[in-house]
Amino acid sequence: MNNYKIFNTSLFLILFVSFSFAQLRVEKANGELFQDGETFTFNETGTIGGEEGKLKFFMFNESEDQNITAKIEVKELRGTDGSDFVFCVQPLCIFSVEEGMSYPSDGAIISPESYNSQDDYFINSDPGDENTTTIEYDLRFYAVDDEGNEFDEITITYVYDETFSNLEFDLPKLGINVHNTQVKSNLNLDSNDQFKMQVFSLSGKKVLSSQVQKGFNQISLNQLSQGLYIAKFSNHKGSSQIKIIKE
Repeated sequence: MNNYKIFNTSLFLILFVSFSFAQLRVEKANGELFQDGETFTFNETGTIGGEEGKLKFFMFNESEDQNITAKIEVKELRGTDGSDFVFCVQPLCIFSVEEGMSYPSDGAIISPESYNSQDDYFINSDPGDENTTTIEYDLRFYAVDDEGNEFDEITITYVYDETFSNLEFDLPKLGINVHNTQVKSNLNLDSNDQFKMQVFSLSGKKVLSSQVQKGFNQISLNQLSQGLYIAKFSNHKGSSQIKIIKE
């Protein structure tokens, strides 16, 4: 009986160790890793076969000897119903997604130390309407085992914003004057236009989003822990970012 228990315990440890090395890695086109909470913004819609609005990704299985099953959940849709979203996880491409659903439905099985494909991507084809400011898709990458347990998850946001510009400016040239970069409670600033402000941790995770109005603004940072952050401001003119310290 004792030998049986020892055998079962040893088998469990072997399976646990093997499972723990089955890891999903998601890379950008430049080889960098996607960061949990990262946002990717495009100012053009796209179509299959084109490069406009295309967010490429590369799912890699880091395990030396275990297959993994990867899925992507459409966690939330904002400003769209998902009917014009190109979603390709080879060999499957679909052209409409639903909030709360994961794709591919059976998952993408990735062999050890291999990529799923060199041609996996998302494209938004929805231009919105006159009442749409931005279109956003929250997308969660994760791996799942045979028992339905999920692991190695990261969530990113794909944004379509027609007014977005990739031009980078100094804050004063963009028309923003920040009064305090060391913040106890509120970030105080003057602006000559409307901007979207996003605050990121140093790991790249978005921790705050707010709208900056023309004139004087007080933006509460009370929900943030003490530490160093990056505040990014953007509108149709361009974008700029500064470091801020939450005390």
